[in-house]
Amino acid sequence: MNFKLSFVKNFFLQSSTVFLGSASGNFLLIISLPLITSLYSTSSFGFHAIFYSTLATLSALITSRFDMAIVISKKDEVFPLFILSILSIFFYVFIIMISLTFLNISEIFDEDTLKNLSDLNIIIFFGIFLIGLLIVLESFSNREQSYKLLSISRFLTPVSFLLISFFPLEGDFTTKNLIIAQSFSPLLSIIMICFFMKNKVQISTSNIFSKIKDSFNKYKNFATVSAPTSFLDNLAASSPIFLIGLLYSEELVALYALALRLGYGPLSMISRSVSQVTLRTVSGLYKENKNLYKSLKRLMFPFIYLLIPMTLLIIISDDIIRLFFDDEWSVSGKILQILIPIFFFKFFVSCFSTTLEAINRVIVASLWKLLAIIVIPSGIYISSFFFNEIELFISLSIIEFLLYFIYMYLILYYASRTNLKGID
Repeated sequence: MNFKLSFVKNFFLQSSTVFLGSASGNFLLIISLPLITSLYSTSSFGFHAIFYSTLATLSALITSRFDMAIVISKKDEVFPLFILSILSIFFYVFIIMISLTFLNISEIFDEDTLKNLSDLNIIIFFGIFLIGLLIVLESFSNREQSYKLLSISRFLTPVSFLLISFFPLEGDFTTKNLIIAQSFSPLLSIIMICFFMKNKVQISTSNIFSKIKDSFNKYKNFATVSAPTSFLDNLAASSPIFLIGLLYSEELVALYALALRLGYGPLSMISRSVSQVTLRTVSGLYKENKNLYKSLKRLMFPFIYLLIPMTLLIIISDDIIRLFFDDEWSVSGKILQILIPIFFFKFFVSCFSTTLEAINRVIVASLWKLLAIIVIPSGIYISSFFFNEIELFISLSIIEFLLYFIYMYLILYYASRTNLKGID
């Protein structure tokens, strides 16, 4: 009994340490949103939402998921996996640069937006590189169980974005400001992690090419299966932003983005933190032949208390938007009320989303992600023919609930089939 209590307690202590930083940084960002939305136009805010979603989508691909391999790898495999991660980042940044060179974006964005972004290509590529580097460095912190360091990193990133966005670079608050703020927001976290982790990483260059080859062969499923399908999963999650912009308007994108930032932004950052602790915890249980199914149920049970804040937010969210934001943002309150239940359910499932990777069920997780990239965009596209703007989000909630219910079932099903005779 003491082991059970200690196990659950340690998991939530480690998780809470990490998401305390995420929650604090996002809380400061959220309370500043009324000021930010008054400084920037809905069009600028809408384009920033598209850019932010693009970064979030690419984040699953640019490291080839070797960052996850770092967390569960042996000590002598860490440095080769780091090299593989950095090479992957450079490769994908190069591919993106080439792709954008030949992509005609004049048909997607208006003249003013193009004018603002014409001299930002290098900064955007630098921003993509920084987000990839931060993901890799945070995996070192997770591996070394430096959860306080990870927490500080999750705090600094949104705060850096907030501080930069308050400074008009050319005497006015434009789309360009928001893009620069988002691109450079990981920089301070990267510097801090490098400073504190510099003596904890074992760097050995002897037989490095052979070690890199061996590490790639051992963890190639992360690059060849997990990374592409995780990219598709993120693309599915971001597809509402992209499709709403194409099927409706940039203004509706901005309204949805505000609801997303207020409702799911903090939850997403927290679930990302908890899922990294889950990856390490479940991997340890799996290697020690513990009863994984019962352990997961113990970890999941406290999440039932989420029903209390969820109910409260459903009641007051519309009033909060009307109280703190200008009238042009009032529709965000209605959108937020509709989406809060699915935000909390996605948060719950996402906290345990790395379970399948931890028990070597990467292909199962990948198949679900392929399903998501088919169902979510298709559902939004079909819904656009039958529903108005508000009804569209009700349809989106139902689609995502069914998908995440399937994912939770898969997690519990494969956990129940793993270590069937494991130690309780």
